[in-house]
Amino acid sequence: MELSRGKHRFQRQLHGTRNPHAAHPRLRPRLWLFGHRGYRYRGLDPGLWGTYIYGDFCSGIIWFANDDQGFWQTTVWRDTDLLITTFGEDDDGEIYLADRAGTIYRIESSEKMSSDAVSVSSDGSAWSRRAYFSASGGFNTGRGADLAERIDTTEPLEAGDLVEIDPQAPGLYRKTRGPDSGLAIGVVASVPAIRLSNRPPGAEKDRRPLLSLMGRVPVKATTENGPIRIGDLLVSSSTSGSVMRCALPDDCDGKLVGKALEALQGGDGVIEMLLMR
Repeated sequence: MELSRGKHRFQRQLHGTRNPHAAHPRLRPRLWLFGHRGYRYRGLDPGLWGTYIYGDFCSGIIWFANDDQGFWQTTVWRDTDLLITTFGEDDDGEIYLADRAGTIYRIESSEKMSSDAVSVSSDGSAWSRRAYFSASGGFNTGRGADLAERIDTTEPLEAGDLVEIDPQAPGLYRKTRGPDSGLAIGVVASVPAIRLSNRPPGAEKDRRPLLSLMGRVPVKATTENGPIRIGDLLVSSSTSGSVMRCALPDDCDGKLVGKALEALQGGDGVIEMLLMR
């Protein structure tokens, strides 16, 4: 029998060798697969039982191979950005893989993969190095209704402050300083639903203000331009960090920050606003 790589035979004759059950095609010309040793699944998931699971160091692709009446069928399970270095198996037959960064992942089912790159802290905060996917298409935070990010500022800010770009300090922000500001961009969040610009570890210690960019948010308001009614368009006021009603929408083009979801009959207060830019 001839010496071969997979099912591709060389000229030299050897005895006692045989072709493999399945041969994996190259991804593209002159690209070799490295480190794609795997294991046949013998764990607790009946949907994976008997599946041979393996992956490639260079491409990060993870494949499933299944025996279909003597013919092995290979399919791509995940196309990842991992540098897969090895696979392993525990006493229960569950399969793990490790990447070059030292992260260990467990193959859980045909639909998901878990790892120590996902963690939950003692206060209930969850961190993930990779993307989040929801089969239902929804994401429920249980609180808040806005999207916010951490910002750097030139002065102390507090929840409800209307914020604008600081023209004297590029990349930094401050409370609005006057009426009808065209620099206003958002509101300091109180309890945001989703936070951006956090990078663990240490993200929980980041005390920079959270700027709400979209959604519903409490905002400081004043009635210096008349009582605020539900549905009124809002702009910055002469009170630093506060909104007021826009009396003539045509005059507020490029200055609107939101729409009032609550009324304010007189004086100063805090109302809920739908951010609009």
